[in-house]
Amino acid sequence: MTSVASLLCAILGLACNDPSPSWDVARYGLVEAPSGRPTVRVAIGLVRKILPDPPPLVIEAGWSSNRPDRAVPVHAVGGQGLGRGELVSIYSDCRCILVKTGDLDRWLQEKVGSGSALMSVDPGALLAYMLLHEIGHFIDRDESGAMSAPGGVGSLNRDDTAQKDRETAADRFAATSLKDALQSSGARGLSAGEVTMALSNLSWNLSAHRLLDDFGATSLGKPQAFWDRGYSHPNIELRILTVNALVSGSDVAQQLPDDFLNRRKQGPTILFRKQDE
Repeated sequence: MTSVASLLCAILGLACNDPSPSWDVARYGLVEAPSGRPTVRVAIGLVRKILPDPPPLVIEAGWSSNRPDRAVPVHAVGGQGLGRGELVSIYSDCRCILVKTGDLDRWLQEKVGSGSALMSVDPGALLAYMLLHEIGHFIDRDESGAMSAPGGVGSLNRDDTAQKDRETAADRFAATSLKDALQSSGARGLSAGEVTMALSNLSWNLSAHRLLDDFGATSLGKPQAFWDRGYSHPNIELRILTVNALVSGSDVAQQLPDDFLNRRKQGPTILFRKQDE
């Protein structure tokens, strides 16, 4: 049933049955993006190799014609009807995962800039980590999707929130999955290595952006660099440093998020508006 027909049924109060399946994102006003499907397919393939057999959750391409009944569909979608901030998220209405693959380059540039010191980050491997993170939400029965962050000065903060705790738990699931897979031989270990390399390169890029493109931010403990942008997710650099430390398990790797947290504590305790300067 088309969206126009559905609207007509609602206006007239008719009991119209919608024959489209619940995982068909078009019924929610979302638009499939076929150009992003190859990247999503690569990421799904890596996740399948990384997770143990049997996996705690099965994910499948949302456009697949032979999707198992209990599999969570992953859709490559456009930005229509979705917030700008989230690149990958759970859409609770269809119990599916949405990926805005067309925004991946924009997302990366916003986070790390475009300097010459940046390392290459494989998009499929990075997306595989993000899918592992979303699977962590499903495992924790947190399928409501991320809450929107408030705007204004309060959007930069160091406050603990329940949603941040849920994001940290999902990161921990992804890190544990990678660490376990790295201890395996064959395709499972190699796939985990690909994703781990993407995270290491992303961590380098985030640090390079902070140190080179925002000179002085580190020594000043600048909130824009060290605080959380909103109340739903922890600081992205802190998250990646923490995941890398969990995967590595080494004291050296753990020193990096520890140093980040120390810088975070040394910065100003309040944000100053421009008129206060």
